Amino acid sequence: MRHCNQFTPTPGNPENPRNLRALGIPETPGALASRGTLKNILSVMLVCLTLGTSVARAALSESQQRDMKLFLSVVAETKLHIDQRREAALSLLRRNWEAGDAALVAMLQPSSAGENGTNAAAMRETQQAIAQALVQSPRQPSNVFVLPLLGLLDSEDDILLADIAEALGRFQDSPWVASQLVLQAMDRKLDVQHRRGSILTLGFHRTRDAAEVLIGLLDKAEPLSIRQIAATALAQLTGIEAYGLHHDLWTQWWESHRDLNDTQWLSSLVSNFARRTTMLARHNEQILQRFVEAQRQLYLGTPQEDRTILLQKMLQDQQLTSRLLAVDLIVQRLIDQQPIDETLRQGVRVALGDTSPLIRQKAAQLIRDLRDESGADAIASRMDREQDVAVLRAYLLAMADMPRARALRRAMRLLGNDQFKDQAAGLLERAIGDGMLKQRHRSALTEQLRQLTAGDQPPSPKMIELLGRVGTKEDWLRIAQWLDSKDDTVRTAAAEAWAASDRPLEELAKRADQPLFASIFLRAAVRRGNNEATLLAIAEHHPQQEQLQEAWLQALIATASRVQSPSIIKMDQTLAANPDMLSIREQLLTDLIGKLNGHADPALLLTRAAVRLQTEQTIQAMADLTLAEAKKQELTAEQLDHLRQLTIQAALAIDQFDKAIAATKDWLGILGNDAKDRAARAEQLMPWFTAWTQQAITAKRYESAAQGLSQYRALVAPLLSKIATEQLDHLGATLQKAIQEAAPPTPPTTTPTDETQASNDAS
Repeated sequence: MRHCNQFTPTPGNPENPRNLRALGIPETPGALASRGTLKNILSVMLVCLTLGTSVARAALSESQQRDMKLFLSVVAETKLHIDQRREAALSLLRRNWEAGDAALVAMLQPSSAGENGTNAAAMRETQQAIAQALVQSPRQPSNVFVLPLLGLLDSEDDILLADIAEALGRFQDSPWVASQLVLQAMDRKLDVQHRRGSILTLGFHRTRDAAEVLIGLLDKAEPLSIRQIAATALAQLTGIEAYGLHHDLWTQWWESHRDLNDTQWLSSLVSNFARRTTMLARHNEQILQRFVEAQRQLYLGTPQEDRTILLQKMLQDQQLTSRLLAVDLIVQRLIDQQPIDETLRQGVRVALGDTSPLIRQKAAQLIRDLRDESGADAIASRMDREQDVAVLRAYLLAMADMPRARALRRAMRLLGNDQFKDQAAGLLERAIGDGMLKQRHRSALTEQLRQLTAGDQPPSPKMIELLGRVGTKEDWLRIAQWLDSKDDTVRTAAAEAWAASDRPLEELAKRADQPLFASIFLRAAVRRGNNEATLLAIAEHHPQQEQLQEAWLQALIATASRVQSPSIIKMDQTLAANPDMLSIREQLLTDLIGKLNGHADPALLLTRAAVRLQTEQTIQAMADLTLAEAKKQELTAEQLDHLRQLTIQAALAIDQFDKAIAATKDWLGILGNDAKDRAARAEQLMPWFTAWTQQAITAKRYESAAQGLSQYRALVAPLLSKIATEQLDHLGATLQKAIQEAAPPTPPTTTPTDETQASNDAS
């Protein structure tokens, strides 16, 4: 790491002998430019990258690390087309992750397993994909790529070498890179194979220094092969092909350009490439890319305050590539959160009328991303005229985000076109939601949708959702049929349409046990569940999936808050079938009672009291019963009976025996002289009182147990059956036995012996 800190080949920090000596690299220019020296530098840099990557990699989130691994797997996949691999590398470069850059650098290195055969070809394609991505990267690539690229300049593969040279052109601002290229290009001790890569790379360094070096290499003292490579590089650099190997023509050109300032120099290059592009076929992608790169460099070299004006000019340029680059640079500004002023926005709106469909498509996408309302007006005005499929789709997507009334007629016509139906349906659905569709248009749209969805073939999901927006009772019968389609996408769309409507939720409730419908049904119930059938359907279908538990509880609470108390009580009875629901039942009832602000139905209080007794919240249960007692005039006879039973149980649970006896007398007294019913209730009371007595005995509260048992026996003895009486007798015997066992032992009585008696007499 000490050497890594000493070695930093960055712009403005070129190598110096002290740093090179620290790394064990020879100081002489010839030695520094040799292939072996570059490999020495490269080896050191790889160690530095490896040591430095762990921190950067740890800084990535789990999601970012997954993305990086995915991109790298695509770059390395030899079965994929090189375009796909290049796009994956480009996506990774856009993230600007140090760990991603380090991984790509490692993939650029030749491996021992890939020096020949199929592996060598696969390695070259990987290197080529990364190099092309570096060329196309919207950001200036990291300097960590410099040395790996330099190490590949002696490649015998002409196609790979061209891409490597162009990638190194992205580092033309680095004095160190330029110096290495110049040293190796001019070293006549090296053979052509080791010089040509550096010479070709100088052609992508659009600087005056590079031009001067290349013109010098046209001197007749150089081998013909070197002069030919230099002429090719000069054509790449300047955009001038006509001069070829003519050293004198290049010298004259150089004399007229050597004193230009940076802007004039770059403007001159742009002009050269523009003329060259006009003369060549537009489909010559390689030449066009050079032109684009020169413009990109001009843009990057332009002060921030002047870039808007430059982009505006590029949007109006006659060259398609210039206009495309302008749009791409504006998109990059948006990604980088740089300001996009009204001048640029107006330029993008004007681009909607471009002769190129690709420009129009990109302009529409950019207007959508910018949420440009004026741009949306411009798109709507062009809807009827646009014929290109990709552009029209982009227009429809933009209109779906920013709908305009004048775009609706074209959207309705496009519903019948398979190429546009989903996008058109999305726009119309948004327009309906915003209230933009008049009634006569709704009727026409309904009829059109009926025709388009007729037949045995299931319609597209978007068509179903749109029909749900405008359909009548007849249409809902068809949507109900689609709920049972064999196609999951159709079933889902039908369920979503049903949930979004005002239709009763019973159709969804009937299918709530199916995972596909469960979440849709619960979301709809939260929003508008309002009847007993829906509430009971929710209660009956408790989901097993953990991610649906919260939605299920919310649906229960929301729906229960919109129904009457009897329905809530039925819900609780349904939930009671599951013994694991006690805490949820108490939570639900508490939430619902709390929302009534002290005006709770006493029947709900009774229901919660029963649940609380089961969860041993006896004090809270007694509080509920006290509130219910205060409103007992609102209770039915059956509910009053339930109140007395719960009161007896709660009083016994909190050891208020007198209250339990009083409630028992009240409960029995209601029956008057009906001996049969009184006997039945006496039998019902038996387990409660005997359990209380047994607990008192266990707690050694014998006196309380005896009094309680006596009072209870006196109260119900005439009503009990023989068996019940025997049970009470047995409980009394158990109590007496416990009392006896708990009594202290009586001291034994002693009889005096003869000796003791004689002693006493003598005394």
